[in-house]
Amino acid sequence: MSKRWGGSNSRLFLFWLASIILLSAFLRLFLLSQIPPGFFCDEASNGYDAYCLLLTHRDQYGKFFPFFTRAFGDYRETLYIFLTIPFIKFLGLHELATRLPAALIGTLTVFILYLLGKEFFDWRLGCLSALFLAISPWHIQFSRVAFRAILFPLFFCLALFLFFKSLKSPSFLWVSALVFGLSLYTYPSARIFVPLFLLILMIIYRQQLLRVKKETIMASLLFLFIFIVLLRFWVSPEGRARAVATLNLSWLKNIENYFSYFAPPFLFLSGDPNLRHSPLGVGEVHLFEVITILAGIFFLLKDKGEIYRILLPWLLLYPLPAALTAPKHALRAIIGAPLFALLSGYGVIKLGKELSPKIRRYFNIGILFLGIISMTLFLKNYLLEYPRYSAPFWQYGMREAITFSEETPYERIVVSDSFFLPHIFILFYTQYPPEKYQTSPLLTLSQGNWQYTDYSLGKYYITTISRLDLRKPCLVILKPEEIGKIPSFKYYWHLIQVVKDPYGREIIYLVEVKPKGRGF
Repeated sequence: MSKRWGGSNSRLFLFWLASIILLSAFLRLFLLSQIPPGFFCDEASNGYDAYCLLLTHRDQYGKFFPFFTRAFGDYRETLYIFLTIPFIKFLGLHELATRLPAALIGTLTVFILYLLGKEFFDWRLGCLSALFLAISPWHIQFSRVAFRAILFPLFFCLALFLFFKSLKSPSFLWVSALVFGLSLYTYPSARIFVPLFLLILMIIYRQQLLRVKKETIMASLLFLFIFIVLLRFWVSPEGRARAVATLNLSWLKNIENYFSYFAPPFLFLSGDPNLRHSPLGVGEVHLFEVITILAGIFFLLKDKGEIYRILLPWLLLYPLPAALTAPKHALRAIIGAPLFALLSGYGVIKLGKELSPKIRRYFNIGILFLGIISMTLFLKNYLLEYPRYSAPFWQYGMREAITFSEETPYERIVVSDSFFLPHIFILFYTQYPPEKYQTSPLLTLSQGNWQYTDYSLGKYYITTISRLDLRKPCLVILKPEEIGKIPSFKYYWHLIQVVKDPYGREIIYLVEVKPKGRGF
């Protein structure tokens, strides 16, 4: 069928495309600052780095607009942080401004996937793929948190779309190479996946590329330049820090990990076991897609058309970077989200062609019905249940504790070092002046450990509760189980505020502590 529509059909098509994009935006923007609950330390670090760059043009460690910024024991790409700067400028330093770029990037990826599907097949695949990605639990999850990995599918799909455009208009080839190069600067998984995929792509389309030798050479040099610049950092001690900590050198284990990304539990039933990556009882794709994805793979292998030459290498390569580190890691395998959306779309189209017009109608209604039921169940889980049981994984309560403490008159606020990386939340929620923190940032020790003992940030003081050494009354932020660690022979204490998680469980105490002899 032609890719071109006209008249009323064109208007109907635009209506459906706009509806898909609006649905995608709604699923990624609704209650964005509240779900997921809490705010993970990586998100707070990204937001504070953007704040530092906005005000001082340097990251929290004092580096001038770095390509890679020091995080928690490793160095991370700063592209997402750069994109966050305008949102911090106009909206302020808070959760919504930090997560909003991810939601918009995720929505834009849905549109780019439509263009990609339309370019190498037809408008139907474009629309269906966009719809499957719009409702993808995998993609929704990472479009709602300030993790840089959400950039990888966007840049890769855009680069691939531009590559297909270049087969007709060679001037697009260098733009495609540029975007492929920039995709390396989104997330570590791209460092392995993109070069391997590009090598296969060049082999498959070698004849077409040889016809435009000048453009091919220029594009190749551009990509190699970006690759080599980044490679110099990747092989440095700083660039290898994360790889050393996460890579698994057991080939047998890597093979086992690789196949876990094709296993039904990961894809259709339970997803990633890490609750920051996947809600309980939810696969990375919807359960009903077992029909559409398997159909897509079956017809992909049967037809061996243009789409076969692209999706098969993508399917075989997508788990590889993640498999080198761990099984069922949805974040490191995020490039699979648009892939399975394309496979589902292709499966629906090809199955429909095999059916008679009457049965095809019932088939389409059935798929739509299953999709609505599946999305309803997912949203019930994600909006009503997930915020309660996942709160500890998102470090829920730090905002409430620090916000309350900021409204108190205490000159000294002690924070227990038993909290995970509490300093980044102090920096973020108090909007601690970057120029002050950059003079003495908190650095990691060996093996990524942190030294919090006797560390101060303004009126905040991070230490071990059992080692309290106070001269006057202060506010102490600690975990409930640490109350017994306050030296009773030295201090009186009085509970003044309790932070509870969405289940109603007490997770943080704010306690007034006074040395004995001073009285309340």
